[in-house]
Amino acid sequence: MRKFFWNFVLLSVLVQLFFSCTRTTTQQPIKILSTAVGENESQKPLPSLQTPTQTPSTKYSTTTSTSNAGNSILISYEQDANDSIDRYTACLAGLDTFSFILYENGRVILFDESKFVETMIPQTEIEKLLAAIESTGFFLINGGGDEFISIPPTPFFVGESMQIVTVKGKKFVITAREYQYLVEPIKETIQIVRQYKPPGSTPYLPDKLYIWVYPIQDTALTNYDPAPTPPTLEWSYESIPLDTLVFTSNEPSKIISDKYLQFVLQEFKTVPAYRMVKQNGQHYLIMTCPAFE
Repeated sequence: MRKFFWNFVLLSVLVQLFFSCTRTTTQQPIKILSTAVGENESQKPLPSLQTPTQTPSTKYSTTTSTSNAGNSILISYEQDANDSIDRYTACLAGLDTFSFILYENGRVILFDESKFVETMIPQTEIEKLLAAIESTGFFLINGGGDEFISIPPTPFFVGESMQIVTVKGKKFVITAREYQYLVEPIKETIQIVRQYKPPGSTPYLPDKLYIWVYPIQDTALTNYDPAPTPPTLEWSYESIPLDTLVFTSNEPSKIISDKYLQFVLQEFKTVPAYRMVKQNGQHYLIMTCPAFE
């Protein structure tokens, strides 16, 4: 009887362990928000920078974003570079991200030559802009083929440059080879959005910022200094700990906010930015771009 009792206890323990292991293995994994610019980034390492080897990847796109502080996007436009342009060059040129956004509340954010700016426009101006787009016949285009005069050729490669325009939820994604086959309403809408420059714009102050941090070992090589070359900035470690933000193959860029963001914006004044910084005797190349939500 005693032997039967201990066998029964042992069997019960084994059953409990089995169900415990089953629950553990079927538990949903915890999702960790990546701070990298893209799922993978196809970037070419900058010469003279100590960076690990990268693997080719998909470019980051902001077209899935639909709101900012609870305000829906009415109009957006972005132009994505092809794979021959690295992410850093694209960042400084206002590519691979929104270069124009109009929110329902009248807030406008756009890339103006070398920097992002913002302003507020009244409801009458919003209606005027939408009316200009409507007059082109943009909203009569349904997609699925009627956006082209004739069938365009198949793109050469996946990483071809493209333009993405969205107005009141109607979105068209056009590659470089497809553009010449577009119907006029879409071409005219793209031109309206790209040329729209409301007065009273001020430097855009984002809520979040992508930052790339590269340790520089040989500061005598000035090929990758910003041009014209401004003085090297000197930052204290307390202001922002750059060694914790250094480029890695898993996280080419980081996202900063709150006090670190405020410090960087105070130093750079505008975004995107590209500067050399010295901290604790180490030189770093710093690049920043807005992280639109």
